[in-house]
Amino acid sequence: MGLGKQVSIVDNYKKKIKSHSTFTITLCEFCHKRNFKNCSLSILKYSTDINIQLNHEHTCFICENFFKVVLPSIIIKIDSQLAEFKNYKSKIDIGTTLPYRFYEKEDYIRSIFKIKGLVNIKNEINFRIREEIKRTFQFEIDHANPECKLDIVINEDLSFSVNSKNRQFYLIGRYKKLKRGIPQKIQAEKESAISGSNNNDTINYSKSALSVESFVLNALSYLYSTNAIKISWTGGEDRNSLVAGGGRPFIVKIKSNTPVIKYREFFKGDGMEIWFKKIEPKLIKDIHRYRQQVKVLVKLEEDFSDRNDLEEKVKSIVGKVKFEIKKKTMIRNIYESTLVAIEKNNLEIHLCLDNGIPIKQLIGGMDPIEPCFSRILGCKCECLYFDIMEFIQSN
Repeated sequence: MGLGKQVSIVDNYKKKIKSHSTFTITLCEFCHKRNFKNCSLSILKYSTDINIQLNHEHTCFICENFFKVVLPSIIIKIDSQLAEFKNYKSKIDIGTTLPYRFYEKEDYIRSIFKIKGLVNIKNEINFRIREEIKRTFQFEIDHANPECKLDIVINEDLSFSVNSKNRQFYLIGRYKKLKRGIPQKIQAEKESAISGSNNNDTINYSKSALSVESFVLNALSYLYSTNAIKISWTGGEDRNSLVAGGGRPFIVKIKSNTPVIKYREFFKGDGMEIWFKKIEPKLIKDIHRYRQQVKVLVKLEEDFSDRNDLEEKVKSIVGKVKFEIKKKTMIRNIYESTLVAIEKNNLEIHLCLDNGIPIKQLIGGMDPIEPCFSRILGCKCECLYFDIMEFIQSN
């Protein structure tokens, strides 16, 4: 509102007061209590006796019956928005934008009656809304670092809007692959529409689009807008690998301004299981630090007759592993290497090793890696497949 219009409102009331020997200003119970609980109710101004009257039937001079008519509707609107994620959000704050005339009329009355040091109308509105949020949902009010900020805008005609702005946050996800043939990421040539089931526990997918990534995106689409989701993988496995144990961890970044539709932690379907948990950003770096227990099926180019010698060579790979990824040299560790079974020229080996070591490369040595099984055994080795049995978080 422009300054000219502000001045005209004040001048208008000054003229009204000066033109009457007695002038009554009607207030609702909220505005009356906020301004006059410890003050006298009348004063002589411009030779006019100005009286403050508490009246429930007439329109309030300051708030125009906002507290009785509009505020209950705002609280109902807020309750409906927060109800969808009452088990998820814990830190809330609100901000309110009011028509300028509310402040102006309250300031004008306070100047007449010399009222100082009391909360204003905006403070009271915010207080009442926050108390309702705490009472109904047991949410914590956090002004400094809220997870959800509600912006309430009251228009000149007293219509209103309630907009929620969510803080950017992170989820840690874990997935299991219980059948073979599922790639981690969506393959470009296989992108297609993904159909979901409303069943509480199970989601079904188009076979042509099946991947861990599509499973994750479809699961999260039940909770958030999909264009607000960014997945960061902590490692990968072959499409024919199984993933068991506690599941492979990954990170999901949820952008701000993303409404929470509803909250669920666990999804399963089509040979996969996945679950989510909220995580603080400072803990993300630790999620990437884990070891894997892996079962590897190795095919040898020739048979080995001496099992003892073979066992010793399999154990000898324990130690540091040096390899390249995208022209960057990486160093990781193998902690255990055990020969479990031999059948002709096929070996089953169990490894405990750091996340990030390329297992097919470790076995076959086609790309730069040191050591590798092919060189240690002195014959060409091929990784037929590997399964991840467990994930062990590093300290």
